[in-house]
Amino acid sequence: MTLRRRKTGLIVTVGLIVICLTLNMFIPIYNENGIHLEESSRSLANRLEFIDSLSPASNNSKTLRQIITSGPVYSKVKVIDYEKTAMDTLSASQIIDYLLWTNQPTCQVAQYFGGRMVTSADGLSVALDGQKAICLDSAVAPIPDQCLVYSFGISHEWSFDQAMELYGCQVYAFDPSMNVSDHNRTEAIHFYQMALGDLDRDGWNEEANVPSRTLSSIYNMLKPLHGGDSIIDYLKMDIEATEWRVLPQIIESGMMDKVRQLAVEIHLDYDESLRVYRQQAGILRSLEDYGMVRFDSKRNMFTVVDFTQVPGNLAAAVDYEIAWYNSKLMRV
Repeated sequence: MTLRRRKTGLIVTVGLIVICLTLNMFIPIYNENGIHLEESSRSLANRLEFIDSLSPASNNSKTLRQIITSGPVYSKVKVIDYEKTAMDTLSASQIIDYLLWTNQPTCQVAQYFGGRMVTSADGLSVALDGQKAICLDSAVAPIPDQCLVYSFGISHEWSFDQAMELYGCQVYAFDPSMNVSDHNRTEAIHFYQMALGDLDRDGWNEEANVPSRTLSSIYNMLKPLHGGDSIIDYLKMDIEATEWRVLPQIIESGMMDKVRQLAVEIHLDYDESLRVYRQQAGILRSLEDYGMVRFDSKRNMFTVVDFTQVPGNLAAAVDYEIAWYNSKLMRV
């Protein structure tokens, strides 16, 4: 009787293992249009076989095989003390290492809000896109039911804004490109057809009816709604390379004093010179000189390309998601 029970238990255990392994072979993947795809195996070998069966990448992009086999997404070590190094002396590879430097020990609890699994247009890359890192350490975390979020760059992808609404924040969202007029999407998400810029302009990209405003002007516009002394608990910025003009203006205007956490998707042009990349690295360094503390960084896996104007056939991403908190606004 005991032997029979042992055999039955063994059979049940093996059966459960087989079922678990079988279920674990399939993962849901969605393309940019939300269409579900299936990948037959999660093993690296089968993934690469699947990837190689797809159409080849464009001449200026890396295949997912190259991305997977080329090493970690994040910079492994801080090889340079960037606080003591002039940005105009960095090589191209050192600039990439600086962009990938996560500085993660500065935040004990960092979580991603929003995002969804998507594939690139050519079907060769699969990654989470649209998520933003938020430091939830008590000194800088947004306080539910009291927090204020400014979200620039929506492109009809509301997952981050909805996550912040569920968290308990009032969200003011801005996008000049969606051809959608000002409206309250929900009781907590308020949309404005407006661009974030370094100057106040009545027009954006030949759209005469779409205004472009500085952060200080937008803040003053919204004072009656959220209060004149409010801290922006989280400022999200995905503004397609305009960040290189906007970030210096925010610092110079003093508006960074009102931003507790900042997340920026930065955009490099693969065809620029090393001099330009150094200038852009210097802009990010100016944030850290001001007192912004980096706590997260990752590259956009859809944008790994060959940089054409730098020596050494550098292959790297052109888009990076970087997040900071303001050391001057830490709660005691």
